[in-house]
Amino acid sequence: MPTLAQFANRIKMRHDYSDMIQVRYSHTDGETYDTWVSGDEVVARLKTMSREQLIKSFSTLNFEQAKASLEAEISAQKEKKKRNFFNKMADKVEDGIGGNLLGDTLANRIRGVDGDEHPLDRQKAYWQNKLTEDAFRAVAIDLAWFNLEDSLPEEPKAEPDDWV
Repeated sequence: MPTLAQFANRIKMRHDYSDMIQVRYSHTDGETYDTWVSGDEVVARLKTMSREQLIKSFSTLNFEQAKASLEAEISAQKEKKKRNFFNKMADKVEDGIGGNLLGDTLANRIRGVDGDEHPLDRQKAYWQNKLTEDAFRAVAIDLAWFNLEDSLPEEPKAEPDDWV
């Protein structure tokens, strides 16, 4: 079975559908192994790790730095709540009058996105962009490794290098 480092060097990733990321491992015997990882799960794990780092960082800050950091975090959370509110409102508009030009345009305006762009194209671009981020790739590789590690065959044993 390959090590995690060998696995990480031989994989390719792509956005497949919805939030699913397809991970393809090419084994040295020519066989390919596929698994799918939830992009939302990867993002959630990254958020958890950043929260843990934020909490740990508070212990190393003096009072003024901690206060400023807390205020920045509160404003970021307010902005997130505002975005979530507008997304929920746009979803309600789509449910009520969506499916036509007026309803879809209004929902897109509420979300603050370009109405000419197809939502699936926007979603694909989002996940393809995430795949270029090192932290996202690292967590996705860990999840894919967890999914595939027991199903991968043993690596061929190399002859010992005993030449003098």
